[in-house]
Amino acid sequence: MSPGPPFPKLPPVPPSPIKPLREIVRQSRQQVEKARDDIHSLASELRSAASLKAPETQKEAPSGGKTTVTTQKPEKALHSAATEVITRQGLDPETMKWQLGLARADLWDLEVHLKNKCLDCGKDVDCCWKHGQNLIDNHTETASMTTDPMWHEIVEFAKEVKAKAHPEHIKRGTYFNEFPQLVLRASELRRKVDSKLIDLEKPKPPLEEVKKAASEEAAKRAEEAYLKEA
Repeated sequence: MSPGPPFPKLPPVPPSPIKPLREIVRQSRQQVEKARDDIHSLASELRSAASLKAPETQKEAPSGGKTTVTTQKPEKALHSAATEVITRQGLDPETMKWQLGLARADLWDLEVHLKNKCLDCGKDVDCCWKHGQNLIDNHTETASMTTDPMWHEIVEFAKEVKAKAHPEHIKRGTYFNEFPQLVLRASELRRKVDSKLIDLEKPKPPLEEVKKAASEEAAKRAEEAYLKEA
């Protein structure tokens, strides 16, 4: 029996159109997922930035009984070139003046009562203890507003006074031999506060003095520049 005719070659099967569609769908999903991750990341950054917003705290004004809102930014600071003291940015100068006034009043009263061994404030003999507590309450926060070491000195001194001028110690005279030294230290701290208040209340110089100083400074700079180029 003779073999039949050869089978004709079949044309190649065309590629399935479904495969490229699947690839397109897969890439689209990846892009959507990446966009979702980017959105979540951005939202997280925005929440973090919002949480760093400076808190607003209410401060009682030194006069008029008004309450003002002060924005405090502890992450930034103002530098005083003269004293190398760093003060928190946004701190109202009137707030620091108010704190200095409080410190001076308590230090002055404390100095007077310590001279009399805290025996001149009634039968409870607790005035020096109260002045010490006032200084701690008022100026522990003040010490966080600035790097001026004076405020830490005041707080630590107040803690010592509070311990040694407890009414029971006053009744027994336990630390009376140390009171003269405590008086001197209270006076030294009070004078430091006085100096800062005097600087804050320094009057503005007359216009003629300002103009004269500016003229002298300009002349000095012109002379230096002239000599430098010569």
